[in-house]
Amino acid sequence: MQIREIAVRTLPPGVKRGILRQRETVLDAALSARMAAGKTGTAPAFIVIGGQKCGTTYLYDRLIEHPQVKACLFESLNDGEIHYFHRRYGKGLDWYRANFPDDAREAGIISGEASGYIYYPHAPARIARELPGVKLIALLRNPIDRALSHYHHEVRLGFESLPVSEAFEREPERLAGETKKVLADPGYFSFARNHFSYLSRGYYADQLPWWTEHFGDDQLLVLQSEAFFRDPAGSLRRVAAFLELDDWQPEPYHGHKSYKYPKLKPERRELLAERFRDANQRLYRMLGTDYDWDA
Repeated sequence: MQIREIAVRTLPPGVKRGILRQRETVLDAALSARMAAGKTGTAPAFIVIGGQKCGTTYLYDRLIEHPQVKACLFESLNDGEIHYFHRRYGKGLDWYRANFPDDAREAGIISGEASGYIYYPHAPARIARELPGVKLIALLRNPIDRALSHYHHEVRLGFESLPVSEAFEREPERLAGETKKVLADPGYFSFARNHFSYLSRGYYADQLPWWTEHFGDDQLLVLQSEAFFRDPAGSLRRVAAFLELDDWQPEPYHGHKSYKYPKLKPERRELLAERFRDANQRLYRMLGTDYDWDA
């Protein structure tokens, strides 16, 4: 299947959205066939829960190189992002498990997925209920850099047409009332909150307590994205130890896609740094470490 390979930066946004819809159709057909055959797969041992644009796909792509880790079955269609516990929860647990190999958990082999669940308040309780023994990995990136990357991601997909400064300024207006709707109705999926939450996703100290309420330190590993980008091999070995896998020396890797886009003007960046300063300090106290994101 080459659908994933042709979704490149040179395609117009409308074509990219068409490719995503085509992937969804092919994926649903494949999963329906597996369920009809009575194949529901083995529950995943780990989930990379986000955050979005923090290196989660890169981490997942590297982690499945480990000899004891198998990718979810249709990784070429969904980049390892199943999005079950927020966007597709109504499809049911059999649908979710059909995404995974039947022989995972045999002879020390495990499987998992990487979806941006960290920002969705109903996801922790759902995961704890459906997968009580699963291990979770969170990557956290400087919220300013994350917001800018997220903005350009939405531009590439054709969902965003506002200039970056206006998109950031209008975020409260666009998201007004959406979190309340999500909290009030577990079945409600917010388009605006999914696509235009550039700054709000960076308030990690508000999101992590949803997860620590349901999962202890032995089930939740938090990594700094910048440390992972600087030393992927060291971070991957730390993840492997957390997942109780054999020690492993990852091979050099140069295949991860990246996109170039303009930097924020210094005065704009300083305003955002001030906006996030208190939330970052609360996060540092929560984690017992300082990521030095004040610039």
